Amino acid sequence: MEKKKLLILVGSICLVLALMVMAFMPACAKPAPEKVDLTYNILFPAVNYHGVLAQEWANEINKRTDGVVTITLYPVGGLAPPAETYEAVTKGIADIGMSCLAYTMGRFPACELVDIPHGYPNGTALRNSTTSTRQTGMQQKAMAWG
Repeated sequence: MEKKKLLILVGSICLVLALMVMAFMPACAKPAPEKVDLTYNILFPAVNYHGVLAQEWANEINKRTDGVVTITLYPVGGLAPPAETYEAVTKGIADIGMSCLAYTMGRFPACELVDIPHGYPNGTALRNSTTSTRQTGMQQKAMAWG
């Protein structure tokens, strides 16, 4: 008889504890993430190769975050002129900015090293070299899709 009473007491205590734990479980649940809307001021037109890549990147961010992060592109300096992109980001006008180092001469001296021809006789030879390499890579990519 005493074992039965002890068993009922222990069972009742376990039941009460289980109910208390279940009552507080919703408080421990992870809150739904807040939606994040970002603006992206981009130097290039939306139909330009870089504009298309930027839009694909923004779409991928949206997809990987299950729609929590949305990036709206503003092509051709829709929020700020290309030369003022850096200032627009630092002042909060845009959240993300794509510009050209030539527009910010003196602001990022270490980055300006990439503007030096490095073994090329002039900037035109460098441009022609990188353009033909990029086009070859793009053509290979297009052929792989076809």
